[in-house]
Amino acid sequence: MIARYRSDNANLRTQLLRILGNASVTVCPRPFHNLPASHETELANAFPIDVVCEWIGNSEEVARSTTST
Repeated sequence: MIARYRSDNANLRTQLLRILGNASVTVCPRPFHNLPASHETELANAFPIDVVCEWIGNSEEVARSTTST
């Protein structure tokens, strides 16, 4: 995905914000926190929650609190 910036001294947040800005995409606050939560919500809409929890690696309680926000 962002293979160009995969070195130890690269700041991925800065690079991600630059890429999103160049693409004219609205940036959400805390993108590295929100992206996995958004993906979990999408998965929960398509698959049973117990399966999603196994894939993501958290409990159903955590998943439900994440998907309800």
